[in-house]
Amino acid sequence: MHLVIKLLKNSLRKSSRELKDNFYDEPYIVLSELRELKTYFSILSAIAAGKRKPSEMANEVDLEGRKIHSYIETLIRLGFVERDLLVARKEKRWLYIISDPMLMSWFSLVYPKRTEIEIGAMTIDDVKEILQRIFSFRFEQVSREFLIELNRKGNLPFRFTKIGRWWHKEEEIDIVALNEKEKKSLLIEIKWKELKEREIKGILNDLELEGWDKIYGVIAKKVQKKENLWERGFLIWDLEDLDVL
Repeated sequence: MHLVIKLLKNSLRKSSRELKDNFYDEPYIVLSELRELKTYFSILSAIAAGKRKPSEMANEVDLEGRKIHSYIETLIRLGFVERDLLVARKEKRWLYIISDPMLMSWFSLVYPKRTEIEIGAMTIDDVKEILQRIFSFRFEQVSREFLIELNRKGNLPFRFTKIGRWWHKEEEIDIVALNEKEKKSLLIEIKWKELKEREIKGILNDLELEGWDKIYGVIAKKVQKKENLWERGFLIWDLEDLDVL
């Protein structure tokens, strides 16, 4: 984390020309063959800002709801966007995320701040909140890869057959892994922050999925006294555990 911040600070000290040469123009080059480039950029910028439902994207870029799907499908076909399954629903529903970390960072950090970058006025303090969102998003992806690897090795209480996100109205669970045949579920919250034991307990109390055998867990940047929580039957991991990937 500290190394990343240091590298970003060094990058921000570079001249606008250096930043433009090394990173600023990259998505323009990668996406240059697309027609309606402005629309695609607006969609990717909306996804990077957390608008992951098609309806949210359509509102953000001022498109009719049905028209947004053809743009999304093009981005999926080119490998820039991927589907994120909403699990534990009768019908299949998807959210959408930017699959490439470079593009995710660019549309989160560079695209909305391009004026400041061009005049050399952007500092690390201007983008701390954006960086936190980027780190949180990437940490969630790595956490999911970690759980898939544990599942492959048989190192979880049960073997799940589906993994994704749970979302209903205003309620959201970061990762839900299911074995639908056995009616078992693993409900995991992801937090890119250091958590105390009482904070973990509060998060775990908020997780709920009716009618299933449930195992609760948290993956965080750092967890205090995680051994105590393991003894109570919760699954708790932090960055030290993810180093095995």
